[in-house]
Amino acid sequence: ELGLRWLREHIGEHGGDPARIYLSGTSAGASLAAAVTLRQWVAEPGLPEDLVKGLVLFSGRYDRTNEDRENDRAAATRYVQNLTSEIERTPPHTIVVNTDDESAFPDVPENAGRITAAIQARGGSVERLVQPQADHFSSSRSLAEGNGAVFEAIRKMMQLS
Repeated sequence: ELGLRWLREHIGEHGGDPARIYLSGTSAGASLAAAVTLRQWVAEPGLPEDLVKGLVLFSGRYDRTNEDRENDRAAATRYVQNLTSEIERTPPHTIVVNTDDESAFPDVPENAGRITAAIQARGGSVERLVQPQADHFSSSRSLAEGNGAVFEAIRKMMQLS
């Protein structure tokens, strides 16, 4: 959240628009982006509720109830073991992506389905996509290539021509 405050205050200095902030992450970064966006601001309660305009989650894990809590930073004050049951708000739109080969983390497709259903249950706009011919480590490939269904969905969400 502290990073979001800095981003909001300084994005204009770098050619960005503070009214058009989108978050994305891959793997653990997707879990963190989801936790920051889908939960209430705690460290920075003055941030506007609608600061994040969209969220793109690539190959994340959002339900860690079967994990060893000792390895999962359970002592962190904002930690929730199962984000799918702890969603407090949703951005205007979320895109959830997993790949057609998640053999490195076989629970990712199930996690993608669960976070998608949880966002829908909260009334949020969400779409789930599968990145073809990719594995966990290349899930955001379509961004680098600038084509494909995932790229087009992101471009549409961000209203880019």
